Amino acid sequence: MTCIFADTSYWFALLDKTDEWHDRAVAAQSRLAGARLVTTDEVLGEFLNLVSARANRLRGVAADWVVQAHRASDMLVEVQTRASFDGGLELYRNRLDKAYSWVDCVSFVCMRRRGITDALTRDERFEQEGSVALLRSASP
Repeated sequence: MTCIFADTSYWFALLDKTDEWHDRAVAAQSRLAGARLVTTDEVLGEFLNLVSARANRLRGVAADWVVQAHRASDMLVEVQTRASFDGGLELYRNRLDKAYSWVDCVSFVCMRRRGITDALTRDERFEQEGSVALLRSASP
């Protein structure tokens, strides 16, 4: 089964119909039915924070999505551990020339460890690390 990493920007675009990337996220979701989505607790935490900041009206729905993500059989949510924290921190320290967030770094480490190259994201930082940012390359 093909594994694809699902980033914060994908979850937000899917949830918020007013987001400029919403149509691309919905189209990608349809195209990639049958693929296994992989994300992390760190990404889901960042998603909840983003919803609070930009779409507070959707907080309840966002919380329900996170619960469903943890229960979904076709999705893998990596649990935050000391190793994931430290792995992200190590990459963060090694990329001081980049504007990567710590959550970006945790995501990159997860993707490398699992051999995932495609990410549901609009974030060009994934491309800087050699991944395919599917929302950037897809048309709505």
